[in-house]
Amino acid sequence: MTGAGTRGSGDNFPRGRSRPLDVDSLEDRVRRSLARAAGEVTPRSEFAERAIRRGRRIRRRQAAVGLLTVVVATALAGGGAALVRGPSGSPLVLDTSVPELSVDLAPPSPSPEPAVSPTPQTPSVPVDLVVDGTLLRAEGGPIELTGVGQVSESYATGGGWLIIAAGPTSAGTESLWYAGPDGVLRRLLDADTGAVVVAPDGTRVAWRDSSGLFVADLDRGALVQPARSAPWTDAVPVGFAGDAVRLRSGTTEELWTPGPETEGTRRPTEAATVYGPLPDGRFVGQAIPEGGEERCLARFDADLRVDRTVCGLGLTPGGVGWVSPGGRWLLAEVSAGEGTRAALIDLTAVFAERSGQPRTVPIEGAPAGGAAWENEDTVVRFTRGTLERLRLDRLWEGQPGGIDVLPRSGVSQRRDVIVVTRWAL
Repeated sequence: MTGAGTRGSGDNFPRGRSRPLDVDSLEDRVRRSLARAAGEVTPRSEFAERAIRRGRRIRRRQAAVGLLTVVVATALAGGGAALVRGPSGSPLVLDTSVPELSVDLAPPSPSPEPAVSPTPQTPSVPVDLVVDGTLLRAEGGPIELTGVGQVSESYATGGGWLIIAAGPTSAGTESLWYAGPDGVLRRLLDADTGAVVVAPDGTRVAWRDSSGLFVADLDRGALVQPARSAPWTDAVPVGFAGDAVRLRSGTTEELWTPGPETEGTRRPTEAATVYGPLPDGRFVGQAIPEGGEERCLARFDADLRVDRTVCGLGLTPGGVGWVSPGGRWLLAEVSAGEGTRAALIDLTAVFAERSGQPRTVPIEGAPAGGAAWENEDTVVRFTRGTLERLRLDRLWEGQPGGIDVLPRSGVSQRRDVIVVTRWAL
């Protein structure tokens, strides 16, 4: 080969034109490029090492992803943060809490009473209340007692509520209503009824009107199979004793047992007042010893004949009293100075004693307005503008915590509050 721009033998490059690249230089460059390519070929052993390293990286990533998936799922189920360990052993906190979603809804329609759902400021009260013409249920929303009138008593029965209200016109008349769990009101007795009483188990109702005395069963919010008797002087129903209706005329009581097709039978009793039944079929109430005037605590048989009496307790004549479902306790109204208060009496102990002054525990606030028993030793009442839970066993033993004040929305001293009576536990 000759230098650039020189025509050598066998070279047919035209004269007068310069070569773009010297042939010798091109050959040298091609030779060097091939040598470098041959020197950079990766050995098979290096290809294997690269594949192994890549596989290890893929396995580590898969393991980390699997661990994070389990941790996130667990934390989402628990609704909080999870603590795991990183590759170096240091703790790694994953915040997996789910933010709360807020949905703006239309405001609810105005209600005359605040909501009664439990809140931290309003502990749950396991009783139903009637407050200024509204039934506040322990479970469920309020029921407006529109058109019912002034409520005097209320009883939980058969999944609903019996409500006795004073008549709107003439004094001494009452009406009876039934409020179902669906909030629907039904009037069972008109407002010209003279007196209405409900059996302790809530299954029977007795009443008097201008045409006579009646008693009927309560079945799913309706009065069925009524029995009637012609009116007897001024006798009015005041309660039940088993299947019989207690009638009072003046200061004496009688038992009326209606017949299937007749007026039934009447028989005198020795009871002046009956507080309530005992589990064995007997009753507790007041009796007046022969020749005396004091009202004594009495235990009666099924026909309201005196079985045992205890005097000296200061019972208010015709006063209110509540007997616990198991029959151990009596919370009775007693005289206190110019007023009255409650006295706690252990019925088992007082009727077993044969001598000495019977023991009672005074409690401020007379029993009135209904009572709801939570269990044998606990009753809820409303007195002196306050809703209270009485733990009778603690009060009897003089232990602290015998009276708990129960805050409840809608309850205050300025309102008419009635505790819905509940016997069944």
